[in-house]
Amino acid sequence: MVPAAFRWGVDGAVLGLLATQILMSGAFAWRAHRQIHRAGISVTFVNCWEEWKCIRDFALPLGVAGGIVMASTWFAQILLVQQPGGYDHMGAYQASNQWRTMVAFLPTLLIAAYLPILSTLLNSDRLGLRQLQNRIFASLTILTLVLALPIIFFAPWLMRLYGEAFTAFWPILVVVAVIPVFDIGNLVLRNTAIAHGYAWTLIVAHLAMATSVILCGVWLIPKYLGVGLALSLLAGYASLLFVQYCFYRGRS
Repeated sequence: MVPAAFRWGVDGAVLGLLATQILMSGAFAWRAHRQIHRAGISVTFVNCWEEWKCIRDFALPLGVAGGIVMASTWFAQILLVQQPGGYDHMGAYQASNQWRTMVAFLPTLLIAAYLPILSTLLNSDRLGLRQLQNRIFASLTILTLVLALPIIFFAPWLMRLYGEAFTAFWPILVVVAVIPVFDIGNLVLRNTAIAHGYAWTLIVAHLAMATSVILCGVWLIPKYLGVGLALSLLAGYASLLFVQYCFYRGRS
């Protein structure tokens, strides 16, 4: 992807990313086929409809919820680039989003082990399970906040790394760095919903998020541009966390 970007610019970067995804998909498919063959597992479409329950209770609600997030985020970003100077602010937002990914990296890795552990403890003591869920939620949220604080404090200097013109956009980074604090909490509650079998409530929660993003976007983006986009997304993730937590408390 990098050589293509140097040779053909944006078009090369896009084509390089596409080629990378195709190669990765092929490599994973080949590796999966080898492991399945080595384990003596027969791949057949007989009785494949037995998997419908997994699709209905897990894949489908997650897919719909993810689509809702993508649509609302797309709307807010389109609204930003339609404003005077919107492309500059979009560039600053995308630069800030790289630091958001960095903040969320370690907590996301830790969350990967949460769902399997939770699934094995579903039949254990209900009070102890709830205490475990609360501790994981609190500890990962606090960890994410601790990781976000240096980004927030050094925001002007970090944005300057992208060039002097980006220095003025440091408030965008400050807001964007806070988003993972809510997002990680959402991931914990999402996995809890999946393990306990109420994943369909995620659609309601994500509709609340989309509503917040759209309403705040229409209000804030024309006034504050990139900061307005970041604040709109922050409000959306905060709304998502609130609704998911209400479902979690109701199910507990």
